[in-house]
Amino acid sequence: MGKIQEIIKEVLPGIYTYSIMVGEDESEDKKSSFFGNINEEVNSVCEKLKADINLKYGISDIPGCEGNDGWCKLMRSIASQGAYSGYVRNHIIQAQYFKDPKRLDIYLKKNIFLPDINNELEVKNETYKKNLVTLNKLVLIRFTEDTTLKPGDTAVRNVVPVREQKLYKEDWIGLKTLDEAGRLVFKDCE
Repeated sequence: MGKIQEIIKEVLPGIYTYSIMVGEDESEDKKSSFFGNINEEVNSVCEKLKADINLKYGISDIPGCEGNDGWCKLMRSIASQGAYSGYVRNHIIQAQYFKDPKRLDIYLKKNIFLPDINNELEVKNETYKKNLVTLNKLVLIRFTEDTTLKPGDTAVRNVVPVREQKLYKEDWIGLKTLDEAGRLVFKDCE
């Protein structure tokens, strides 16, 4: 993330940046982006963000992935072999983001992260929507050269376009509310 921080500071001089680190050092941080339980990592990151007084007025997210490295290829292979198997779903981060549109029943039962955060479970968590709609703007970025997500549109617009998904139409997390207020933005980035 150091390079992204440099670019941001070059483009926006004087801006405060905070690069989220989950591991103890750069090597451990990279490993933790593949191995671990995403719910535990999210809780840890939330605590770190709450503790940083410089972030009290809000944050921006600049996602990134180096999809050509060996770790990405290995994790993609493992995830595709059994994203919903016990060990993989609890320890491989990419599997916790995986949604197989041909196996939605298994996805909803076995995925430990995405169905919850997308509010796709039978019982909806109204707090997710309540919190998301407080954003001034939500910018969803698709990296056009991304080699991790196939097809590339899954990064933001998914196989089924966002506005055609039940999640959007029924406004489970507030995307429709943000969109109708002009506060949902889709961007492409190389």
